[in-house]
Order: sequence, then C-alpha cells, then structure tokens
Amino acid sequence: MISDYQNNTYSWVGENLKYQKVEPYRTSWIYLSRSLICVTNNPNEKEHKFSNWKDIARWYENICEDKLIVNDVIIKKVAELTEEETTTFDKITKIAEFVQNKIRYVAIEIGEESFIPRKARTTFENKFGDCKDKAILMSSMLKIIGIQSSPILVNTINPIDTTVPSLFHFNHCILGIPADQVGLSDTHLAVENGWLYFDPTDDISPFGQKVYYLHSKNVLVCSSSIEENLQEISTFDPSIQTIKLISSGKIKEDGSYNAECKVIYLGGQISIAKNMIQTYDNEDFEDLLKNNVSDILTNIDFTDINTEICEDSVVITYYISGKGISRNSGAYNVLYPNIFRSRSSRRLIATKRNSPIWFGKLGTYFIDIDWELPLSWTLEDVDKNINSVCEGGSVQLDVEYNGNILSLKRESILFGKALDIQDYLEAQEYEKIRKQIDNYTVFFKSK
Repeated sequence: MISDYQNNTYSWVGENLKYQKVEPYRTSWIYLSRSLICVTNNPNEKEHKFSNWKDIARWYENICEDKLIVNDVIIKKVAELTEEETTTFDKITKIAEFVQNKIRYVAIEIGEESFIPRKARTTFENKFGDCKDKAILMSSMLKIIGIQSSPILVNTINPIDTTVPSLFHFNHCILGIPADQVGLSDTHLAVENGWLYFDPTDDISPFGQKVYYLHSKNVLVCSSSIEENLQEISTFDPSIQTIKLISSGKIKEDGSYNAECKVIYLGGQISIAKNMIQTYDNEDFEDLLKNNVSDILTNIDFTDINTEICEDSVVITYYISGKGISRNSGAYNVLYPNIFRSRSSRRLIATKRNSPIWFGKLGTYFIDIDWELPLSWTLEDVDKNINSVCEGGSVQLDVEYNGNILSLKRESILFGKALDIQDYLEAQEYEKIRKQIDNYTVFFKSK
C-alpha cells in the first residue's frame, strides 16, 4: 500500500494462519476471512477529515452535490414524465421507472470513478451508468420537481464494522428520500428511520417497495440534514419474501402419478421471479422448475408451463407426470409424498463447530400438497405434526389422511441470522428435524 502524499509504503504479513475448515451451513468466506480495512484522509487537507461516520457522509454529500448538474433536455424530460401525474408519489414513480428502465447499468469504475459519480447530464446523455451514476441522475431529476434526496451507501453482501469509519466498507449506492416529502408516514412498510430507500439499479422492483437486501444492515445516509448518518435497518419479517409451492394430483396403484403444480412468488421474491422469466429460454426454464422437484422422481414429464405476472405476485403453473413416487420395500410399499423435497445432503454431524452456522437468507417457504390415493391402499401411522425452531429458522410439518386424500403441509421460515458456535447443539437438533421433515415417508399395504 503506497501513499503518494508522504511516499510511505506499509506492508502487512500473515504467517502460520489457522486453517479454516469447510463446514456445512457455513457463512460466506468473506465473513470468515481476515481482512484489512483502510481508513483514508484527503492528502490536501492538514486535518484528518474521516475520523467518524459524519465526516465521511458530509464529504460524499459534497462530492455528489457537484454532480447534480442538469440541462434543458433533462428538465424537459422530467416535465414530460410527470405532466399527467397529480400526486408526488406518482411523479416520483415515473422518474424512478425512467432511470430504472431507460438508463442501462454499466459499471466502468477506474480510479476515482470507483467512488465519484459522473455528472447527471453525462449519465443522461450516455443512457448508461453504474449504481452511483443512476442514483445521482435520479436525485437531480427529483430536485427539478422540488424533492430533495440523498445518496445512501450500503454493502449488499456483508455486515460492516461500525467501529471503523471508512468509505471502503461499501460496495453499492442507492437513493434515500425523506418519507414526509413522498407523503408516507413512518409506519409505511418501505420506510426506515424516516427515509424511503430506492435502488435505481434494480430494474424490476417498483418504487415504494422495501429494499430487501437491507435487512438488518447498516447504511450511510449522506445528508447534512440529520445527526446520525450511520443508520441501522430493522430486522425484516420473513414473510416479506415468500414462495409457495402448491400441488394437487393423483397416484395410481402402479406408482405412476400426475399432478398440477403451482409456484407463487410474493414480496421480495417477485423481482427474482420476473428476472428469471425474462432471462431463461424455454429449455433452461424447464430445468429450473426441475430443481424444485424431488430427486426421487425420475423421468418426469413437464407440460403446459405457464407464467403469469400479477400486480402483487408472480405465478408459475405446470403439470408433471411420471413414476417413482412409491417403491416396494418388503411387506410394505413406501410413498414419498413431498414432490418438492429438499435436495440438500448437508449434515451437521461433527462433534464440534469452528464457524458460525447459517441456514439461509431471510424468507418464508410454504409447501401444500394433496394426493388422491388408490382406494386399495391401507396407510399406517400417517397423521403427523413435527416442528422445530432455532435462532436461524423454524420448520413445521402437518400431515393428514382423510378418506383417500393425503394432505401434506410444510412451512419453513428462515430468519437470515447466523448462529454462534455456542448454539451448535441447538442448530444440530433443528437440522435433524428439518431433514426428518424433508424425507417424510408413508408406509402402506395394498389390499
């Protein structure tokens, strides 16, 4: 590391570092790896200007303020976008949609451009820009209609060390608008600490929707209008990102089956589903659906795949048929009713743990399956209620058999939280029950 200001070279050497074993359900390597955090100052200033988060926020605000330069073409475009809208929220939405969809995301980050945005008019003329370019352009367009906004620095992947103020913690820039300017109360779902956050880089999620990757993170609000610039985002409810897997079908005596399946994406999963639909061709899309189906089922036929993008959900429906859902096992036959069975083979079987345990990102996952079974089958020990909970998540299975209809309902909630090493026994018990639920089987005899 070299400082041109004082011509100093600093070296750090690590020796005999402890081996970090790869463990199941581990957090990202970035969480576990050793890192060096740089705290910098302006070499042209005698005083150290980055001693706290407020200094960094003010500095970045000033840099961005110089980039809010518009011209008559941008002013005309803003008027064109908003002329038919009557509410502030709708006007902002139109501007947001323009920056989302008409300004391509292209990151050319060399030297100072890795953290200093381009002028708003440059991004507008180029019709492309990186995250901070798009945020500054949108900010300048909002300013034309009298709305003040501020750049928000975030790290979309990792938590930051709040005790070490540094610009280098962050890897993304979004936009923050005071909620009262938008006409929203502090109780609105998308409002955090009096601010409505919006990511112009995300070309799918609409304005006014919660930015889901901010869950439990710290963000730097680059505004001189507030005292506390480093703000902690609340812990989101897992239900804001929900996937429902629904199936209803019929199983014949020979073990063949056919079923209608439906996948419903809600909340933060909507943008993921939209992107999936837009990105994959028919063949790849079918392969993607197969990943939702149990690996016990083989030679599956997929037919009538249909996608529907609704205002508050994305729905994918399809039909499957094949064999292998039941198998002979001595005096009994074995039925695997959960066609959406998890494919994970990871197990927490080690006697001790060296790293935190992470079961997955925040979200709620429902499975609801109904099977019409042959009348000749006699089922034993069917009704079940199994559940388990830990700091990382909860899981529950309910199974009922009524007449010849077998109903299976599974709910899995992940809290997006890593468990400490001392919680390993709790995590083991949870994972054991979750495996039991995922591998749930029914034994039956034929009359």
